[in-house]
Amino acid sequence: MMTLNNKRTVYKIGLINPSLSLISFFYVCSLIICFLFISTSISGNAFADEKGWLGVQVKPVTGKNMRVLHMQYGRGEVIFVSAVIKGSPAEQMGIKQDDVILSVNYKDIKNINEFKDAVSVLSPGDKIVLLVSRFKEKAQFITGTMGLSPEVTKTEQITKPFEEAKPVVTDRSAKIFAPTGQHRIISLGFSHDGKYIISGGDMKNSLKLWDLSTGKEMRTFIGHTEDRVGSVAFSPDGRYALSGSSDKTVKLWDISTGKEIRTFTGHTGGVLSVTFSPDGRYAASGSGDKTIKLWDVSSGKEVNTFFGHADAACSIVFSPDGRYLLSGSFDKTLKLWDISTGNEIRTFTGHAWQIASVAFSANGRYALSRSGDRIIKLWDINTGKEIRTFSGDNVDAAGVATGSQMIVSGTFSPDGRYMLTTERSGTIKLWNVATGKAIRTFTGHTGWTRAVTFSNDVKSFISGGDDGTIRLWDINTGKEIAQLISLKDEEWIVLTPEGYFNASANGAKYLNVRVGNKVYSIDNFSER
Repeated sequence: MMTLNNKRTVYKIGLINPSLSLISFFYVCSLIICFLFISTSISGNAFADEKGWLGVQVKPVTGKNMRVLHMQYGRGEVIFVSAVIKGSPAEQMGIKQDDVILSVNYKDIKNINEFKDAVSVLSPGDKIVLLVSRFKEKAQFITGTMGLSPEVTKTEQITKPFEEAKPVVTDRSAKIFAPTGQHRIISLGFSHDGKYIISGGDMKNSLKLWDLSTGKEMRTFIGHTEDRVGSVAFSPDGRYALSGSSDKTVKLWDISTGKEIRTFTGHTGGVLSVTFSPDGRYAASGSGDKTIKLWDVSSGKEVNTFFGHADAACSIVFSPDGRYLLSGSFDKTLKLWDISTGNEIRTFTGHAWQIASVAFSANGRYALSRSGDRIIKLWDINTGKEIRTFSGDNVDAAGVATGSQMIVSGTFSPDGRYMLTTERSGTIKLWNVATGKAIRTFTGHTGWTRAVTFSNDVKSFISGGDDGTIRLWDINTGKEIAQLISLKDEEWIVLTPEGYFNASANGAKYLNVRVGNKVYSIDNFSER
């Protein structure tokens, strides 16, 4: 269902044109095989027999810093740059002292030996791609070229000119890799028909609309005055979108034009959660100012303000019939509100930590809540009584908790049967709410995964996080379908695990192909 290309040839995946999909796959493979056959026969690198030089010294991260990075990336072992040699390739590509190196040429690196092994196979002129993390910044790929050791250049044995290396490999397996996005993804919305995605990030003008049939970044919604867009939602008919921001406003957008229709103002704290009523007549917003506001979508007027929480209202949802609103707060409680009167019906207490997300069951009889201590509770809406509690801890075969999942975020499916949770390592888990057991694990993100949301038919879901990628997953198989990446200057890329991709005019230049242990620009495999 997704139209992808390799710069010059448009490829169609799914039911659009299955025969062309097969032709396209063999076309790409033939390009790669031909390229490898020629390159293994002829080497254009005068220094192919020399060891490449990067010019850095690395050490293992220890103590408090190791704990911090473990929290950030879920890794037990990490290395950092202890020194950068002046004038070295590392300095030229922008590597700095104290940079944490997470991967070399898209292979994870945990210790010094793995780093040395990854670098030692590279020759002068070879491309090198490092995944680097810096304090208070998201991880990013930094690209450079391996150099020739100063000890070699002092001799008079080298007389041939230095030029870019050509691949000389014995391992002919090839895989395409995309870069990290330009900003973290912290909020996601799935249109009810499954055709579009809206995403919000931690950077100004990070509110984006995506077309899932092509993977194309369609437009940027410009209007919020502060960086963080913490919550987004589509209207039931898919014509409009809501966004809540740290600028204390809620904005209503026209999906077809990208224009701002109106701004809802009144909150005195950042907006943490937004949602539409089932009939699309109302919008609701939860804020750091401890209130929930109900808005009339057509007029933009504030209908009511719900007071009662002692801390931020971080998660809100309408009941399936639209008569009630459920809110979860940092004050560790849930509250049920009557939309018509604005009155609080009841409070649900029992969580020991802040509430992270809430949901209704499909029949509206039950409420679900997830708290920061990884506890999930099922409640009876009519009585307010707790029906069941289960934990998000890892549990061994004997049923004993063996350690925290380090859950970052989570969401419930529209029918209330399933729950998704994300971890600091980037891992995502699908849970059966009735049994409290994990059904499936999804891996692919680097660093925290901060946003997840189900499709309306509960056949797929999307996720986004600190690596700046949005990933589409198949719930039944556990496989990644595609990843979407927003880049600088309105450039974008969508890439499938099979190597199909689509990109903006200059987006493809950010793609690399790893062949064996070495990396090459995608241009090497393009049709000439």
